[in-house]
Amino acid sequence: MDKDEVKGKVKDIAGRAERQVGEWTGDKSAQADGTKKQVEGKVQNAWGKVKDAVKKPSTNDPEAEASAREFESRLQALIAGLPEKLRSALMLSAIQGLDARTVGIILNVPEATVRSRLYLARHHLLKTLWP
Repeated sequence: MDKDEVKGKVKDIAGRAERQVGEWTGDKSAQADGTKKQVEGKVQNAWGKVKDAVKKPSTNDPEAEASAREFESRLQALIAGLPEKLRSALMLSAIQGLDARTVGIILNVPEATVRSRLYLARHHLLKTLWP
């Protein structure tokens, strides 16, 4: 388990608690801050899962391993370089496995906006990786 997974999960839980306290007390600011922390935590957790997913067992082929490491590094850099709105939607959908409707609720945007962001993120990655 990657340290980003752990930190992300902790941030998600803390955000969930802060949001709930805000709901109980009627504090809209605390609700918004809690929701923001939840999303940040989910994205950080997802990033950790991505890093774990691309780690493959040794193939005893140094050339293949070098190529895989290069691709992993390039993909991580591309994802990290996406605008926050695109990266958040992509991580919640592709890594966490959430549907567009749920991602929209988390990010507080319409489902159609999530679908558009997912298209743009994937299009950018594909266009950059395979021009």
